[in-house]
Order: sequence, then C-alpha cells, then structure tokens
Amino acid sequence: MFEPFTSARALTEAAQAFLIHLQMAEQQYFDRYPGMQLPDQRDEEGWVRVRYSFSYPIPISLAVLVFQVVQNLRSALDHAAFDASRELGGNPRPKFTKFPFGKTKKDLDRDLLRKKSEVPEQMRRFFAKFRPYQRGNRDLWALNELRNSKIHKTLAIMSTMSNGFSLNEGVTDFAVFRPQSKWNAQKRELLVMKYMVGQHTNIEGNFSVAISLGADTPFKGQPAVATLARLTQTVADIVSEIETHTATLKT
Repeated sequence: MFEPFTSARALTEAAQAFLIHLQMAEQQYFDRYPGMQLPDQRDEEGWVRVRYSFSYPIPISLAVLVFQVVQNLRSALDHAAFDASRELGGNPRPKFTKFPFGKTKKDLDRDLLRKKSEVPEQMRRFFAKFRPYQRGNRDLWALNELRNSKIHKTLAIMSTMSNGFSLNEGVTDFAVFRPQSKWNAQKRELLVMKYMVGQHTNIEGNFSVAISLGADTPFKGQPAVATLARLTQTVADIVSEIETHTATLKT
C-alpha cells in the first residue's frame, strides 16, 4: 500500500505533465495552421468585421489532453480526502468518499453531512474552508463542472490584441474599436474585432490567438493552458494543505 497522499501528489504531477503536452500541442497547431485573414466585411450597421479563417479544425487530441488534466486534478482531491479520513480514524469508502462540492453553500453543507460516517468532523470543517461552491471558490466549483462537460464541446479559438493598431494611410476624425473574439466552429472562423472609422483609411491590428475553453464550459472564453495551469496550482496547494493539516491533527 502506498504512503498516505502519495497517490494525490502523483495525480497532480500527472496533470502537470498533461498540461505541458497541451501547451506543446497548441503551439504545434498554430504553427501548422496559423490562420488566414479574410477580406474585411462591413455589416449592416457600418461596422468593419475583422475575421480569420483556420483551414483545419482543432484536433480532438487537444480536448483529450484537457480532459486528462481535469480528470487527474479532480481525482487528486478525492484521493487526498480519502487518505485524510483514513489517517484520522474515519471510515472512508473507496467508491464513495470524495472531496465535497456543491452548487451553493447549502448544497456543500448537505454533501458534508452525508459524509459524516466516513470523514471525521474536524476534516469536514477543514474541507468547508476551501468553499468549493459557485459563489465561493468558483475555480474549484468550475473544475468539478468541467469534468462533466462533453469533451467535443470543450475547446474553441480565442483572440487577444497585441501591439495595438496602426493607421497605414488616410486621416480620420473618429475611430471606434470593439474586440470580439467570437469563434464559429462550423465555419472555423474567428471574428477578432469590429471597428468603425472615417472614410479612406486603412487600419491594421496585430492579434494573438490561443485555444480557449468553449462556450459550454464554466470557463467560457478563458485560455485553456493558462486556466488549467491556475487550477493545477490550486489543487496542488489544497492537497498540500490537507496533508499538513492531517499531520497536525494526528500529533
């Protein structure tokens, strides 16, 4: 049998490894398919739409890597909860003793109450301090929700501005810019911004693109690598805190 918390730490490390693979796969995708700017298109309100087209869909392998990161992080929390309960004389059950979650604080309290025969009271109080519900620690709550998302709806492409705009020719007395970052998965087309300027002007902007978490996830529009890196650090910190608190209670 492994030493307590060994599996929780190993699962967190596995998540970090999959995250590195995801970062590399994202870079390879954009290196191979950098996106082509489409001719500017003016809509019925007079806004000029700046769009990019991508010749190849986001590979499902990237969504699988996201799933692996999320699954390992969620499992790390469950393993830490199980080991803490066992070390403190509780009666944890491998298939049922998990890290608590709830959509609301009341839901969390009910979940903790259901675990009273498995998890010692002092650890239930300690788990509650992490506030794993929607209006508490939203990242933790969203991690649990993301694990239950449909894998093929996990990813999109997003854009951010870099280095601003340049006016190549013409003179204008007004200019209005609206960043958009709206992804059309069917067309594989990204609307990066809309702008409105005076006549006879030529505007150029520089954009950075990244894989983002999709509209059907609680992290809608957030960059996948940066978001998962933040979650990985959060879970690693929680596992460490649970292990430290368990050791303190045992002394």
